[in-house]
Amino acid sequence: MKIIKIGALGLSIFILAGSFLACQQQQTVVDEKLKDVKAGPPLQHVQNVAIAFDSIPSVKPLQKNGMVAISILEDNRIFQGELPRIAGRIELKENTLHFAPVSGKPLDIRLDLPNGLAMGKIDPTEAYMELRDLSDLEGADQLVRIETKERLLISSIWQVKPDPFSLQLGKGFQITQEPLTADAQQKPGYTSIKSFISGPNGRTELVPGKAIDITSGKTTYTCLLEISNYFKPNDPGEDGKEGYILKVALLLKSVK
Repeated sequence: MKIIKIGALGLSIFILAGSFLACQQQQTVVDEKLKDVKAGPPLQHVQNVAIAFDSIPSVKPLQKNGMVAISILEDNRIFQGELPRIAGRIELKENTLHFAPVSGKPLDIRLDLPNGLAMGKIDPTEAYMELRDLSDLEGADQLVRIETKERLLISSIWQVKPDPFSLQLGKGFQITQEPLTADAQQKPGYTSIKSFISGPNGRTELVPGKAIDITSGKTTYTCLLEISNYFKPNDPGEDGKEGYILKVALLLKSVK
């Protein structure tokens, strides 16, 4: 018998060739099994889609239409947290309220207001501010309230609570919701609820999406109710907290 010597290189080539033949045989078996499988439709190109959660405030370009959007910024980043009533100095520049506290970092409250709604003139002055933004995927939890010793400048609420709202907006203004009956609370989805604002001149029912002017002494405010609902998820896995939702803004319009 003749012995053929194979070097390391030859052995490697021999192994690779064997592997290639084995793969070819396996591919033939696979092709045979798949010969009757029909090709599906061509893949469609999917564009990136931004999912908008209708209960969470966010920074976005000024819209000049639609709903009131208020973004709280610290060092040009979204503020998340809670600040009790603090003193400082307020100044309005274009669509942003700049607040410099007596101690701590400055804060910017960016106002994105619909057409026909605007803040009145605010000269740089001493003011007090209360902030809260703990919004998450379960629901909005934002409060902005700024006032001077003489008058309210802005009070904006966007929150979800288990009970009807009865909330002080500041300087004698209060907003309240009518409670739902126990049976009505069992209805899945959103149920509209009546809301009222009370002030020095009495009590007025608010209509969602309709801005009204309210006068207190020499000061006129604009009040805009955007959401007043009760929400019950359709199933336990649905996003959103069950409870009363309120989104309302009271803005300084003018001073005589």
